[in-house]
Amino acid sequence: MLVYEVTGELQRPMRRSLLLFAVGLVLGLSIAFVYGGSGLLHRLTAFPLSLLCAVLTMILVGWNFSAGRMRLILSGIRKPMGHGRSMATVMSTEFAISATPAGSGGLLTYVYLLKRHGVSGTSAAAMYAADIMIRKLATGAYSKLSRNLPSHTANVIGAGRLMRNSSN
Repeated sequence: MLVYEVTGELQRPMRRSLLLFAVGLVLGLSIAFVYGGSGLLHRLTAFPLSLLCAVLTMILVGWNFSAGRMRLILSGIRKPMGHGRSMATVMSTEFAISATPAGSGGLLTYVYLLKRHGVSGTSAAAMYAADIMIRKLATGAYSKLSRNLPSHTANVIGAGRLMRNSSN
């Protein structure tokens, strides 16, 4: 009978995950340095840290809202999912959308990860479509509500772009 040592079993995947994370980080940074050249560090140090923190916070809040929507829909079809796993699914889907042409990998990633959770492929695709529709409705409502905001406030929260596009 083969018995695994608990510490060794838990440490091997963790080391591999950290190694993959480090390789991904180095590759991502090297691409940025190749395209940005020597001026990249100067431009990066000139970027306000408070703005960077605000943007990263907004991204994390958005991912949490998306994970919450996913959890609500999954609980409606009796396939509950923990917040960490739904957050990982949302993040993976967002990165797949960004990394593939026209965002075509987003749907495939979403369906694949939900199928691993036990959701049928058609239900996962329907969840993706419902999530996109909810986002579009929320963006439309946000655009309508933000019309009464002063232009500098709307630009800070991102509604300025929506207001300019909808007025054309």
